[in-house]
Amino acid sequence: RNKDGSIIGQKGVQYGLIKPAGPAKKPGSAPVAARPPSIFGDDDSDDDVGAQVARQADKKRSAAKVQQQYEAALAEDPTVFDYDGVYDSIQAARTQPKQQEKIERRSRYIAQLKEQAEQRKREEDIRFERRQLKERQAEDHLFEGKDKFITGAYRRKLEEDKKW
Repeated sequence: RNKDGSIIGQKGVQYGLIKPAGPAKKPGSAPVAARPPSIFGDDDSDDDVGAQVARQADKKRSAAKVQQQYEAALAEDPTVFDYDGVYDSIQAARTQPKQQEKIERRSRYIAQLKEQAEQRKREEDIRFERRQLKERQAEDHLFEGKDKFITGAYRRKLEEDKKW
């Protein structure tokens, strides 16, 4: 065991609280007593007043320098501090190609699907017409002496079916 309470192992390794060695004191010099700060933070000693005045002057000079740099930057480029405007323009440039792509994008197969649906519908109409024709032929003996009327739309539909 050492004086400070730490333990030294077999290989010279020290375990426990290891306190660093303090600065070497010169013999004959008086220790400098540091004054504790005031509880209220109002140190009103004469030597501190000069330091405070110097700090205030430095603050004013640095604030004036910052203001001057700010004005110079604005004179050079009026939009230098327009961060929101720049961000919005970047976002607009980023989203514009995506929106353009959505507008230009066409479905590959929808036209073919529509054609197939129209073809199936025509085929179904033809089957329905054939059934109707068979039923009419079966009932023709009941209406032999009567006139038959065909509308223009029905006539056009029959011509279209013949073309197909």
